[in-house]
Amino acid sequence: MSRFVALIYHNISDAGQASQYTLSWSEFRRQLQWMKESGIQATGFADIEKHIQAQTSLPEVTITFDDGHRSNLEAATELAQLGIRATVFVTPSFCIDRSDFLKPAELRALHRIADVGTHGYTHRPLTKLDRRTLDREIVESKIWLENIIGAEVRYMAAPGGYINDRVTEACLSAGYHLIGNSVEWWNRVSGRKALHTVNRVALRRGWPIETFEAITRRHPIFYLKRRLRGAMLAMPKLLLTDTLSPSSHG
Repeated sequence: MSRFVALIYHNISDAGQASQYTLSWSEFRRQLQWMKESGIQATGFADIEKHIQAQTSLPEVTITFDDGHRSNLEAATELAQLGIRATVFVTPSFCIDRSDFLKPAELRALHRIADVGTHGYTHRPLTKLDRRTLDREIVESKIWLENIIGAEVRYMAAPGGYINDRVTEACLSAGYHLIGNSVEWWNRVSGRKALHTVNRVALRRGWPIETFEAITRRHPIFYLKRRLRGAMLAMPKLLLTDTLSPSSHG
């Protein structure tokens, strides 16, 4: 049995007024240095798939990036220098329309040092789409990226963590082998039991290195606190849905 933690990075930047998901370069490099000093082994989705098929032990950490910001190429380069092949999930519409996202030549360069997957064509919440639109989001993004890098795209990550059984089934039918979610918990692999979705933890700007250690070491307190926070945030939505739904008593 293997347990591993999957991390989500977004863009890396030292610019001011950054979002909570934008880590500074010093934070990112401090985390890499800590993993190196601690002997933490890290990998990407392709390596996960190989270990599952071979029934061998997985590295403790899987590193992923979402969206395809230009900084992802520089970050993946630094990881490659440490012998780590990360996975970068790209949103085609961002790369097409935004100047600070990866362009075709950069995506081909990225493919040489990292696994490249898709993140929906337009980053729309997949669970809210009808089947036809959902198929376009996951199929067209796959075709677009395969045409650029000249290789099969086997992995995707659900934008915003919007995923359910219907979305998972559609992704598998489209030819993806692993799908990343945003469930803040670790992963467990046992025998040849199929693993289709990978739980991932999104890293936030300003989190101390002690929090990063708790995440990678799978400290239960961190994960239970995140689960409790997620449940509290979801409660108003559930109450609103219940209030607006028709009464079964007429």
